[in-house]
Amino acid sequence: MKARNMFFFDLWFTLIGGLTTDPILSLQRIVGYNPNDPDSDRCEPPTKVDPVFLNFCSTLWAEDERTFLQSVTRQFGIELTDKMHADFAELTKAEKKAVYLFDDSLPTLAALRAQSRKIGVISNLWPFCTKRIFGALLPNLFQPQLQILSYQVGAAKPDQVIFEDAITRAGVEACDCYMVGDSLATDIKGALAMGMKPVLIKRNHATPLPADLDPKVTVIGSLSELLDF
Repeated sequence: MKARNMFFFDLWFTLIGGLTTDPILSLQRIVGYNPNDPDSDRCEPPTKVDPVFLNFCSTLWAEDERTFLQSVTRQFGIELTDKMHADFAELTKAEKKAVYLFDDSLPTLAALRAQSRKIGVISNLWPFCTKRIFGALLPNLFQPQLQILSYQVGAAKPDQVIFEDAITRAGVEACDCYMVGDSLATDIKGALAMGMKPVLIKRNHATPLPADLDPKVTVIGSLSELLDF
């Protein structure tokens, strides 16, 4: 059974950490997009990323930051400025510098591979940190075809399209896949809808679990617990 089941992992705050503020929220502030008051120059910077803005940025493929920013500002009817270009370049530079691995990530992934378990990634991700993540932090751990990234697929979790793509690429049944992630809204909701086995990693034990948590969800405090699955 262990050789048959596989594990899909979320990236951000499951395997890796990074900037304390969502970089897509930071981009929303850089371009001044406020869906609640789009015509006001005096509105306060948003404190939460707009879902439509988040989905667009998570599913947009572009060769470089300049092309990406041009597409974003055009999509949301924003006049692009040189300052936006400069601020966005600083943001992506800071993101690459800030990304780090959790202590339990590499040992757990290596141990799962030693058990002949199949592993993959399903991540909501824009293009700019990919080389840093898979080239420097997680080199040669995931087969390229099992790196399912939202900007390549054109769909973001919890959309079923990205989960279906992952399962198809892996050549397995949904019921034979664990989905390990930190987000109830994206990782767990999407996995449950797909018929996968959802695993919620809860590194911050001070935050209580929701009272209506689906009993199908397994909760862990460390990735190392997966070695007993």
